[in-house]
Amino acid sequence: RMTEVGTPFDFDGEWPDRAWNTPGRYDALTFLDVLEHTARPAVILAKARALLKPDGCVVASIPNLRNLGVIWDLVVAGRFPLFTPGRQAFTGPPANIRCSGHVRFFCRSDIEAMFQRAGYRIVEWGAMAMGAPGLERFHDVLAFLLALHGADVEGFKESAYVMQWLV
Repeated sequence: RMTEVGTPFDFDGEWPDRAWNTPGRYDALTFLDVLEHTARPAVILAKARALLKPDGCVVASIPNLRNLGVIWDLVVAGRFPLFTPGRQAFTGPPANIRCSGHVRFFCRSDIEAMFQRAGYRIVEWGAMAMGAPGLERFHDVLAFLLALHGADVEGFKESAYVMQWLV
């Protein structure tokens, strides 16, 4: 849902025409756990730019697919169990990443590229991190294998425990 001064309207990836009738009106727009639920998040971000004042900004929180718990489920357990809000109790990390309502999944580099394509410059990153008890050894083995293959070990270490990226 989006709210404009107390007036909510549904948001399903396409904004109603009335949302576009006020170009340059807003100081900030928030996309808190929204973009991953849409088929064309970069298009939505690009359209949203018209609603912002010249010095306006977007604040977004987006789940991190490169989370160690998700990697464990995919690589070791061989599964990607989905969490259905309203039907199941929150099962802990990384249930918010595996939400059945997500149609897009992102790593940090995907988020950065999406915002750039939409014409934004990310000025600050934040992260909501959570430990992964019992997966420390798995983390170390993955970091070793990444280094062995010349991959971005520091990027992996930075994102392994991140549940949500904040931009």
